Amino acid sequence: MRNKGGFTLIEVMVAVVILAMITLLIWQSSAVTIVTKDRFEKEDDLMHEMALTLNRIADDLSMAFILAPTSEFIGKSPSGEVLTKTEFVGQDQGDQDKLTFNTFSNVRYIKDTKQSDQSEITYFVEPQEDNPGLFNLLKRQSSPLDSLPEEGGKTLIMMEGIKSFNLRYYSEGLNDWIAEWNSTSLENPHKMPKAVEIVITVPYPSEELEEEEILTFRTVAFLEMAPGPHGS
Repeated sequence: MRNKGGFTLIEVMVAVVILAMITLLIWQSSAVTIVTKDRFEKEDDLMHEMALTLNRIADDLSMAFILAPTSEFIGKSPSGEVLTKTEFVGQDQGDQDKLTFNTFSNVRYIKDTKQSDQSEITYFVEPQEDNPGLFNLLKRQSSPLDSLPEEGGKTLIMMEGIKSFNLRYYSEGLNDWIAEWNSTSLENPHKMPKAVEIVITVPYPSEELEEEEILTFRTVAFLEMAPGPHGS
């Protein structure tokens, strides 16, 4: 018989079960929200970092230049030794390409310092010690110019944990993209490509996926100082 002044044991148990179910649903919903928020934040961070990296490389390439060996700007020692050497050398190394060039993009951060806007730059990758299959994208930069464009300067990490770094070069003579470029060769003596395609792949920033998903980012940098048709 029901007590008019309170609840029966069954009613109390039903209420407890309902409350527990509601609490569980709220907890599950909160957990999903937190995971989703964390995933979106990681994706946003990756997109931002990738945009900065690609823009930096494209900016450096847009101001790339080569001085002809007869240029009056190339210094020589009293013995006739060339003190300044410029080149544009892109090496196809599978998924870990390397590119060395000279550019006017060097930034002077301290006012009135005697620093040139010209620099030597190399973009390359190195494997991560703790993560097999992943690489760090690095940038070596040296200023002012010297006779060793692939040596010296400071190296910094542009991006960590990438899967691949691939470059292609647009040859106006061939009217096609090619995997390598060498301004010191007979094919392209003292010449630069009209454009460089930059492709970087990275693993999807999520630990929930059973199989690794790869994201691909691509941009094209146009070299403003590359000669036009017929050397114009």
